[in-house]
Amino acid sequence: MTPEIVDLETLGAGGRLLAIRKVKESLYIVQAAVAIVFSIILVLLSGELQLVPLFIPLESFWYFLVLMGLVFIVEAFVFRSLEIRFAKNVTSSYYMVDKSQKNAVLGLIAISALLVLSLLPVAVQGLQDSMGASGNISGSVYFYNKDFTGITYVDRITLTSDYPAEAYLVTENVYLLYAGNPELVSEYKLNAQYLVNGTLVIDMPTVGRDILYLVVNGSVVHYDLHTAFAPGYLTYMPFLLAAYLVAFAAWMVYLMPLRLRLAKEAIYR
Repeated sequence: MTPEIVDLETLGAGGRLLAIRKVKESLYIVQAAVAIVFSIILVLLSGELQLVPLFIPLESFWYFLVLMGLVFIVEAFVFRSLEIRFAKNVTSSYYMVDKSQKNAVLGLIAISALLVLSLLPVAVQGLQDSMGASGNISGSVYFYNKDFTGITYVDRITLTSDYPAEAYLVTENVYLLYAGNPELVSEYKLNAQYLVNGTLVIDMPTVGRDILYLVVNGSVVHYDLHTAFAPGYLTYMPFLLAAYLVAFAAWMVYLMPLRLRLAKEAIYR
């Protein structure tokens, strides 16, 4: 579906608005289809897509979607400015500007809050600490090493015990095959350090999304699964949010004098 070329000057006020909205709708449909197709292509090219267990590597197309979202927002501002310009009367234009300005303020507040939070290490660390899990085990416990989009992952496990114990990190397949034989389970362990004598920190191995089992032998052990955000999101998030902030700020700068001018001309305020 290709947007039609329309001469707005030759149409009446109602026809102009209808034409603008028709072009906007057509353009959005085309761009949404492009975004979906390219996202699928990027996921397939990443080579990380899994069906069992389900894993869709969001990082492979997340930046593309965020940039497309920015394009959509800028286009929405442009189309809104055209609707304001070709409204039926000054009063309609004023109310469009007033509503747009209120929405822009809400957008600026939300994006500013997210930007500040993304730049505060304390806030990021606090959020990561709240996403983990903990408990006591004397046998085994299983968990996913990352969520199905890859936004968050378990980066380390902290084990503490008052008595000596052994802790093995193995895949689900290994556990199901050799759960009744601790010696065989230990041969396929993913962690090099496995003796718990006080405190042991296990750094998570680099593997695809999977169910991992933490197997403990010897005594009761307290575990803490620490969950973190994928590094790429924390690195680029502030820059992307700043781009959105600039777009909304520019829109506000455009609307402010326009609102003042229309307020003087509008019949109702």
